[in-house]
Amino acid sequence: MINKEMKFLKQKEKRGSTDRQKKGSGGMKPENIILAAAGIIILVLLAAILHIKYMYGIRIHKEAEKIKAEYNREIERIRSSLSHGFRMPLAIIWGYCDILLKNDNIEKETYREYLEKICDNAKYLNIMVNRSFMQIQKRIGEPVYMMESVNLTEIVRKTAGDMEELLRQNEIRLQLMFDDSPVLIKGDRIQITNVLNNLFDNAIKYMDCRGCITLTLIKINNQAVLEFKDNGKGLKADEIFGIFEENFQGSNAGHGSGNGLYIAKEIVEAHNGDIFAVSGTGRGMKIYIFFPTYIDIL
Repeated sequence: MINKEMKFLKQKEKRGSTDRQKKGSGGMKPENIILAAAGIIILVLLAAILHIKYMYGIRIHKEAEKIKAEYNREIERIRSSLSHGFRMPLAIIWGYCDILLKNDNIEKETYREYLEKICDNAKYLNIMVNRSFMQIQKRIGEPVYMMESVNLTEIVRKTAGDMEELLRQNEIRLQLMFDDSPVLIKGDRIQITNVLNNLFDNAIKYMDCRGCITLTLIKINNQAVLEFKDNGKGLKADEIFGIFEENFQGSNAGHGSGNGLYIAKEIVEAHNGDIFAVSGTGRGMKIYIFFPTYIDIL
């Protein structure tokens, strides 16, 4: 009896083992597991690739927008620079042409002097145009400079002389408080003239009639110091530090982009110089420009 029970239990255990083997063989085979894992990996890789492509597309779009914005800013900067660079020479040419056309009895010497001023400013405009094309063709954000040894005394006196008729039309007196002693600096004659034109343009816009502009040029140690002073409306003390910023418009703002003194500052700094202003409401404005003298650069 006991032997029969033992035999029955062994047979039952054997059938159970066989059933487990059958069930195990009916599950996922190893190759199926590998294929499933590979499929999951492929899906993850595809998702990653799509995500990278999406993020790259966003980045490309942002880069394109950034390039476009920089391009627009550069075009606006060049436009503003050309506008300020052309305004005063054109006004000078117009003024002297108007005098010559309206007066038939001008002395020969004076007539020739006015024609020379017209020609000089026409040449200045031609150089400005050529430099602007160079700047655009090179696709750079900086103005083009042609550095050489120049006499700052001569440049200031000549630019002031060209302004005489325009100042007279606006009933503004001009005083030059320096002699003909040469003050040599290493600079770009055209760009320095551009700085002076912007200073005159700025002063004329914010001065009442019967005003006065005074220019003083001295040499202190290793520096050439130019003081440009007017007795116009002036500016609030808390606004004076912003006048050399791009697109600045003070409380006395009139017409214009507010870039004249910003352009002047860029040019002065390109000459390793410095520029600052002193003003107050109703007290006019003083602008000081410092250039290292040429002999000290060598």
